[in-house]
Amino acid sequence: MLSDPVLLERYSSADDVDVLSRPWTRSVFPRTTTGPDGRDLDLMPYLAKNRPSLVLEPNRSYGGYGVVVGAAVDDATWARAVNAAATQRAEIPVIDVPVDDGAGAISMEPFYVVMGFAPSRYGLAILGRASQKQVVNVAQRGGIVPVVVAHGAKR
Repeated sequence: MLSDPVLLERYSSADDVDVLSRPWTRSVFPRTTTGPDGRDLDLMPYLAKNRPSLVLEPNRSYGGYGVVVGAAVDDATWARAVNAAATQRAEIPVIDVPVDDGAGAISMEPFYVVMGFAPSRYGLAILGRASQKQVVNVAQRGGIVPVVVAHGAKR
């Protein structure tokens, strides 16, 4: 999002655009996307052709784990890393949830669910979301957001 020129121009000042547009980041999977120069490109061939100037970095990692610097590896190693990045997708669990149809009848319907934990010195929060769409987001219509907070530590 930060390197999409349309979004940057719409939501940022000129100074912000200059700073935010420097890093060019994309989620890796076969698609057409906006390139670093602002023109559309086919991502997978671009990654193969421009290896020396690119870095692959997992979006859910830390400490440099899984980072592949294109200039530091050969074409075969880069191709394996790009292929791994393009094929690794999170599986979103589906569970049956009781749903009221508004007329008093309850039926079981499939929902995609995601959850996470937020620890603090006061306890542990368990946050969960469910939706009948694969995009499980509170802004999506039809999503529900159950939240359970468990306090385990004394203040």
